[in-house]
Amino acid sequence: PRPKSGTASKTKAPQTKSGKVPILDFSGIEKDTYKKDVEQLGASISETRFTHVIVKTPARSMKWMAALAGGKWILKESYMKASREAGYWVSEAPHEWTAEGLLDDDPEILKLYRAPRKCRIKSEVEGKSFFEGYNIILFCAASRHDKMKHILVSGGAKIVAEKPPFDGKNVRYALVDKSQVKANPGVLDTLRRQRVPCLTVQFVSAVLLDGEEPEDLKQFDIEKFVTKQ
Repeated sequence: PRPKSGTASKTKAPQTKSGKVPILDFSGIEKDTYKKDVEQLGASISETRFTHVIVKTPARSMKWMAALAGGKWILKESYMKASREAGYWVSEAPHEWTAEGLLDDDPEILKLYRAPRKCRIKSEVEGKSFFEGYNIILFCAASRHDKMKHILVSGGAKIVAEKPPFDGKNVRYALVDKSQVKANPGVLDTLRRQRVPCLTVQFVSAVLLDGEEPEDLKQFDIEKFVTKQ
């Protein structure tokens, strides 16, 4: 039998003001808190394909840095509450994490809060993620390897090698831990002969928080960090 006229569908069609339906993830917030709202507004939740991440408090977490690298929307919880009240996905801009109204004048805190808008706009203007098109050698300690790889890949990078011997052909950077350099003393010489810039892994978070890559990379040269000790 045909359904009676006017019978409501169990699944609500996506409703957005912009016409774009977000794919959401959450940081510092239980997904179940807004699961019903997400479903009712026709969106979805994904830890790997998200376009918007709702963050309780800004922090230099893997999810925050990966979202910066991918040029994603990094939003306050108010975005969810406003969308629930409106009955559609509201404009993101008023709910984006920024330094506006921030009382803390610590330069590092300011960078953290300013980075979402900088990286998102960079991605929109250039039409690509932060590290898209980069071939990278990643040679770092196991304790941070997975986090670094996730952030780089989220930003469009291709990890071409993770342990020696290394072929530096078409490699933009080698990101290296000083602990790995000390354990493998010939690695730097090999990469330098191939004219591959060898940078400390701290380069990744530094450029993401700045929202741009500096022309002069000397401050990140791994040799500078290795010779300090």
